[in-house]
Amino acid sequence: MKLTIPPKALPVVLFLLAAAMAGHVYLHFAPGAMSPDSLSILSQARSGVFEDGHPPLVTAMWRLLDRLVAGPTGMLLLHLSMFYGGLFLIFRATLQRYGLLGVLACVCIGVFPPLLGILGVIWIDITMAGLYLLALGCWLSLVDSHRRAALLVLPIMALAIATRHNAAAAAFPLLTLFMLRPPVGGKGWGSSIARAAAWAAIATVVLFVGTKWLSARFVDQPRHLWRAAALYDIAGASHYEDRNLFHTGVLIDSSLDEIHRLYSPRSYFPLMTGDQIHVPPGAAPVKGKPLELDTSNPNLSEVLGRNWLEVILQHPQSYLRHRIEFFTSMVKREPWGLWAPYFDMIYPNQLGITERRVARSTEIFWHIRWLSISSRLFEPLPYLVISALLFLPVFGLGLMLRDRLLQTSGALYASGVLHMGGLFFFAVTPDFRYSHWLLTATAVASGLLALFLSTYIATAAAKARNALRDKRVQAVRR
Repeated sequence: MKLTIPPKALPVVLFLLAAAMAGHVYLHFAPGAMSPDSLSILSQARSGVFEDGHPPLVTAMWRLLDRLVAGPTGMLLLHLSMFYGGLFLIFRATLQRYGLLGVLACVCIGVFPPLLGILGVIWIDITMAGLYLLALGCWLSLVDSHRRAALLVLPIMALAIATRHNAAAAAFPLLTLFMLRPPVGGKGWGSSIARAAAWAAIATVVLFVGTKWLSARFVDQPRHLWRAAALYDIAGASHYEDRNLFHTGVLIDSSLDEIHRLYSPRSYFPLMTGDQIHVPPGAAPVKGKPLELDTSNPNLSEVLGRNWLEVILQHPQSYLRHRIEFFTSMVKREPWGLWAPYFDMIYPNQLGITERRVARSTEIFWHIRWLSISSRLFEPLPYLVISALLFLPVFGLGLMLRDRLLQTSGALYASGVLHMGGLFFFAVTPDFRYSHWLLTATAVASGLLALFLSTYIATAAAKARNALRDKRVQAVRR
C-alpha cells in the first residue's frame, strides 16, 4: 500500500515529527546534562558576577531563564526549540518541491546519532548550532521579503556570533548567502557574489565587534582566555625547536625539560596541571612542574601577546607542526579516543542540582552510546573532507541553476569548514563538541543535496525510459 499524504498536510506532519524528535531528546536528557563549563555559567548567572571565559550574553540569557525555570531545564528547552525549530523551517522550504522526501530528510538528520549524542548538554556549542539553524530557517521562510528577513535574521546571527569566540568564521558564508541577490538579466554572477561577500564581511565584522563590545559591558572579572592558546603555541614551538622560547616576565621559573615532559599535541591540560595524562595506551603518566603565568607582571598581557606573535612569525614551521598535530588529534580518533562524543552527566555541584546521571535508559540512546565507542561515525575528519570538497561545486551548481536550496547547501558546507578553520588556530583541547557545528552543517547540507540528486536522478531515469519507449515505438512502426 502506497503512503500518500495531502500536500497541504505535509507541513503539519513535519512539525509534529520535529516536535516528537525534540520531545524524545528532552525526555532522555532532562533536566539537561551539565559539565563543569555548564555549571560555571549557571553559577555566574545566579551570582550576577560575569566572567568572559564563557560568553556573557549566554550567561545573561541563562540568568533570565533560571528565574523562570530553575536549573538547566530552561536552557535545554531553548536549545531543542531552536535546533528542531530551525530544522523544521529549513525543510518546510523543501516540501513544495520534494514533498514527503523533505520530511524523510528532516527526520534522518533529526535522529542522526553524532548530533544526538550531546544535543541535550547545556553547552555553548549547542546554543550556536541552534541559533544558526534557526537563522537559516527564518531566512528561507522570508527570503522573498528581504527587509523582514534582515530584521529577524541579523539579530539571531548576532547572538550566534556572541556564543563562541570563533563563531564569526562560521557566520560569514551564511551571511554571504543572505546578502546574495540574483544578477539582473541572468548574467554577472561574479559581481553579485563579490558584492554579497563584501557586505557579508562587513556585517560579520560589525556583528563581531558589536557583540564583543556589548559582552564587555556585562563582564565583571576578565579571564583573558586567549592566554591559554598563547601558552600552548609557545610551548609547542619550544618543544619542536628544542629551546625555550618564552620571554622573561611571562612564566614563573620554566625550563625546557619541563616543557618536553608535559607538552602534548593532544591538549594543553598537562602543561597547566603538571600531569602528562596523554601518554600512549599502556604507558605510565609522568608528572612535572606546570607552567605558571607571572601574574605579578603588570605588563603580562602585552609581553605574552608579543611573545606569541614573534614565535608564530619567527618559527612558522614549528608553530604549524604543533597546530597540525593538535588539529589531527581533534578531528581523528586517536589512541586516547574522542572527548565526550556522548555525554549525559551532571557533575557534583553546590547549585542545588543533585542529579549525577540524567540519561533515561532508552534503546535509541543505548545504540548511540555504543556507536560513539565502536564506530568511526563520530569522527569529524570525514565530515570536514566532504564539506571541503563539496562546498564550491554545490554552491556553483546552485548559482547556475538559480536553486536557492543548493546555494544553502553550499553555504552550510563552507560554514562548517571555516568554523573548523577557526578552531585550527585557537582551540587548545580536542573536545568533540567543538566539531558539533561541522557535523550539523554537513548533515543538513547533505540532506538538501540528497533531495536535489534524488529528483534529478529520478527525472533523468524517467527521460531515459521515455526515450527508450519512443525508440521501441518507432522500431515497431517501421
